Amino acid sequence: MRVSEPDNSDSATAGMQPEEALSETEVIERIRGRAAAATPATQEFRRRHLPAVLAYARLCSRDSDAAAALATQAFTLAVREIRRGINAPGTWRHRLLILVQQTAVSWSSDSRRDHLAPSFVACIEATGSPIHDRPLPLGTRPRDAALLDAFHSLPERTRGILWHAVIEAEPDSEVAAQVGVEPSALDALQASAHKALQKAYLRAHLERNGSQTCGRFQRLIEAATEPSDLRRSPDLERHMSVCSCCTLAVAQLFRLKQDPGGALADGLLGWGSAAYLATAPTHARTQPQPPQSDAAVPATAPVVLPPARRPRALHGRTGVPAHQRGRRVLGATAVVAAVVVAAVVALLPDDHHHPDQIARPLQPPHLTAAATSSHAAPATNTPPSPSTSASPTPTPTPTPTHQHTRAPSPPPIPRPRSNVNLAIHKTVAASSHTQDYVPSNAVDGDTSTYWEATNHVFPQWFEIDLGSAADVRRLVMNLPPLEDWNRRHQTITIEGSMNGYDWRTVVPATSYFFDAAEGNTATVTPASPTRTRYLKLVFSANTGWPAAQLSELQLFAS
Repeated sequence: MRVSEPDNSDSATAGMQPEEALSETEVIERIRGRAAAATPATQEFRRRHLPAVLAYARLCSRDSDAAAALATQAFTLAVREIRRGINAPGTWRHRLLILVQQTAVSWSSDSRRDHLAPSFVACIEATGSPIHDRPLPLGTRPRDAALLDAFHSLPERTRGILWHAVIEAEPDSEVAAQVGVEPSALDALQASAHKALQKAYLRAHLERNGSQTCGRFQRLIEAATEPSDLRRSPDLERHMSVCSCCTLAVAQLFRLKQDPGGALADGLLGWGSAAYLATAPTHARTQPQPPQSDAAVPATAPVVLPPARRPRALHGRTGVPAHQRGRRVLGATAVVAAVVVAAVVALLPDDHHHPDQIARPLQPPHLTAAATSSHAAPATNTPPSPSTSASPTPTPTPTPTHQHTRAPSPPPIPRPRSNVNLAIHKTVAASSHTQDYVPSNAVDGDTSTYWEATNHVFPQWFEIDLGSAADVRRLVMNLPPLEDWNRRHQTITIEGSMNGYDWRTVVPATSYFFDAAEGNTATVTPASPTRTRYLKLVFSANTGWPAAQLSELQLFAS
């Protein structure tokens, strides 16, 4: 009797829903199924996540080839985990980014280290041995791992909504397709996801860091962080005056309400989260690729790099910059949190206690004790909105296909608007820093925060990676515009590089005068336009304080 052979032809998938219409869960199920269905499902999985994975890989690496290799390895490892029946503890997008990070960490111990971004290497050196499956830490303080634990404890659909809708702000139609719901239901689900995350975070934070006494204040903390609740709780205020755990919890809950995307990205991704939010092409997708003969994603598979996108502002759905939010009065408890959190946040235990020089640290909301609500004035160093006439980008011709999927060959060199700050939220590194005055403070758009190098040591350097080559015609260096900052001269040499290795002098050592009465700012206009990707400021003297200091670095094309 003849036994028929298995049918692996296209007829085996006849009548099945196309991969593009599947939710993430359904795509994962197909990857684990028969080969005929697994191959196109694997391609769809790659198509959905490739732009974001490459965006983060670019931050970790020096060049496009290294970024492509990191992304390829991340997909290879992820598909292997899927076929073994392993589920992502968060979302698969998050898991892929962590795999990029872990692969880059493994490179740091061999000859491939030279292909990594200097700021990433500096973070690894400061961190020591990163914990497996945990993101690299953020800032100079221990990372509050309770946020990651809380995220992992939520239902799968809730995690998907928080990542794709809140962190990456993808279009509602795409988020709904990812999590398998109707777009009309997304607003209600997102609101409930916010509440679930806040409750889960507070519970995880108190369990991880708090005492038995802290647990009794859980409901009072929840009430104190509600914008509509202006009641005072003297008991909670007295407790927070001596409890760093509950003070940090209040500060983190405020940030989750005011800047949920930034807070989540910092807690879940760690290193490079701010730069990733600024550059990730969350609205872009690559065109579907024809299925390969084998469903596996080989380590040597070529990766086509989509063109880099212009960074978008790190705003939440309210459209208000993060550093301008939270001015509303939330009661006396919030005032205590704002005053105490900076002094106690470093006291909390965590998985490891190693600093990171790169990414933006957690900052408590700016709150006042006024009796009425008020709105913050715009930051003085925020560049004006670019006018239409200033943009060199031609008006696109309407086309039925997505414009962002069309890449000319060869790709044109991007020309940023002349009045756009090229440095905002870019990846930075420094020779050293003191306390919590980390390098990222100098590119966070807030002149009240600043970077300060180790005291009594010169020279010191501050380096920024613009992500791609750009013409820099004007540099603006700021110190905090506060009266108690005395006048000073800082001697600075400005250098540029296209690869991060070979440096050339753009402006020789010059003494720059900073006076708080005049805004504490110094403007530099190089003799000729400087085309560079990396820019380095080398500080050799400071007459006002024995250390290199920089509140904000702004770079412009005009």
